[in-house]
Amino acid sequence: MDLARNFMNTFKSALVIAAVCVSVAASAAPGAGRVWPREPGTVRIRLVSTLPADKAAPGQEPSFFIKAFRLIIGIKADQRRGPGFVRPMGIVARGRLVYAADPGAGGVIIYDEQKRSFRVIPANSRKRLPSPVGVAVASDGGVYVSDSRLRVVLRFEALGRGDGELKPPPGAFLRPGGLALDERRGRLWVADAAAHLVHAYDLRGEYVFSIGGRGEGPGRFNFPTYLSVDERTGTLWVCDSGNFRLQSFDAGGKPLKSIGSGGDRPGYLARPRGVALDSEGHLYVADGLLSTVQIFDEEERFLLYFGERGGEPGEFYLPGGVFIDAADRIYVADTYNARVQVFQYLKGGQP
Repeated sequence: MDLARNFMNTFKSALVIAAVCVSVAASAAPGAGRVWPREPGTVRIRLVSTLPADKAAPGQEPSFFIKAFRLIIGIKADQRRGPGFVRPMGIVARGRLVYAADPGAGGVIIYDEQKRSFRVIPANSRKRLPSPVGVAVASDGGVYVSDSRLRVVLRFEALGRGDGELKPPPGAFLRPGGLALDERRGRLWVADAAAHLVHAYDLRGEYVFSIGGRGEGPGRFNFPTYLSVDERTGTLWVCDSGNFRLQSFDAGGKPLKSIGSGGDRPGYLARPRGVALDSEGHLYVADGLLSTVQIFDEEERFLLYFGERGGEPGEFYLPGGVFIDAADRIYVADTYNARVQVFQYLKGGQP
């Protein structure tokens, strides 16, 4: 018995040491520093960080040592490590705060990059949202969120208290999704995928007009999803997912141009979702089927893509929303890896 007991104690100690070593190695080598293009040349994109998930991402099994360690100290396989991203979709970053509409969390997760802390709005767990998809954040800290199942767009105060609901457009919302806020021009744009429309609201929450309607011609949509506004010009970019393209409109809703076509290789769009612009006007498109983010210039030329399907840092599994801040930090909602990845666009490149 003593021999068996000593063996088990030694085994437990070895597992604890192994688990700690695995954990330290994982945190010390998170993949930060990966760059694109990968071949020798001018580097344009660098992976900065991976923001934590709520639990192990789907398809990512813990190692044998971690499983054994959990078994010994009594942690169940499905026990959560604490609050975090579950299924992030729409995303916005403001300063050190990252906002993600997350159906798995039942609301908008707000992650503080400096404090490494999370909170969720609505704060009351009994009022959680069944299907939050889009998010937009005002300069006063107010948060807009669309819920495709409830068919509403809600506004919350900076502290997370409910502050109102947008009046439905004529015919009501059918499946509201992507949001884009243009405070300079007093516009909140709402994509409604099932109605094949994008609605314009003023900042009081009053309906102004709609653009689109189902079709393939200029200014028509086939399941529009995510939106982005070029703050320099007020140009609205719409991810026209079912038509495998991006369309742009002026602040009054007039169609301007179309970029992209359907295909299953880089330079083409297979399942376009999130869209964003950097400070030089390049367009970034998250493609859920290709599990990449593709970059186009304003002349409709394909420039570069980064990412591939997988669960390692710099890889994606059905990515959703994309947001680029004033410092050209690129936030990608890596939806089914249950995390947010942050990249940096390098102006002028880096050898």
